[in-house]
Amino acid sequence: MTTAEFNKKLDEQLLKISDAKFLLTSVTEVHSRQVKRIFEQGLNGNGAKIGNYNSSDPIYIKPDESPKGFPTKGKNGETTFKNGKQHKTGYFDSYKAFRQAISRETGFVNLRLTENLKFDFTNSLTLMGNVYVTGTKKKENSLKVDGAIDKYGVETFILTDNEREIYKQSVKLKLLDTLNN
Repeated sequence: MTTAEFNKKLDEQLLKISDAKFLLTSVTEVHSRQVKRIFEQGLNGNGAKIGNYNSSDPIYIKPDESPKGFPTKGKNGETTFKNGKQHKTGYFDSYKAFRQAISRETGFVNLRLTENLKFDFTNSLTLMGNVYVTGTKKKENSLKVDGAIDKYGVETFILTDNEREIYKQSVKLKLLDTLNN
């Protein structure tokens, strides 16, 4: 191989590496692990449980704010007020009791009441310039993320050390493969 041929090949390899799409498979792999960890396993970036659902404070919830129907009722189980008007909300002993009543996970926080946040976060991976970013696209979900961070801490959405290592190793293998071919 001549020096000119070598330089041409090197320029082609550098062009490949400098293209942000070069990192897409590595980024996608780590992002999918992050989604599974947060929304299926309920773990934060430190590998600990994101948190526990409130099991002590009573709560009233409107049926149209729930992904699954439930009967409206008062604190003592009555469906109408003394004046004969129907209850418009359902009473639950706690948020955890509400989640249990509609067959949602209660053993740990997984931020998946309606699946809306999970779906938005999963599909938010976006290339901005030469950098991939994730988050949410819908304002309502951005507010949910802000609320989760306020309640459970910023570590809820950070990458774990293992996810970072997987990313580094994946990029390293791609670089070696590109430079060796």
